Amino acid sequence: MSGPPIPPLCYFCSRYEPGIDQPDQQSRCTAFPEGIPSEITQNLFDHRHQLDQEQFLFEAAQGVTGKMLAEWEDAKQLLTDAASGAFAGQPTTPQG
Repeated sequence: MSGPPIPPLCYFCSRYEPGIDQPDQQSRCTAFPEGIPSEITQNLFDHRHQLDQEQFLFEAAQGVTGKMLAEWEDAKQLLTDAASGAFAGQPTTPQG
């Protein structure tokens, strides 16, 4: 698996530290200094909500606009809909 088709929300966060800057190449953030959980990096969990007992949540990085986050959410929703077979105006179950 090559990763999510859209970047994780982490990429827009002020707390994100790309793995390229780490000796072990593992991305980190203030909330997860030992490495970001796959639920977050694979867009399976929205870290604007608390996953576990972490003190820090998503905080938009400087220059990240509400429009950028809305576009990210739209793209994520489109992928979710495509994966489930649900598209606007189309039934999610076969009509018989």
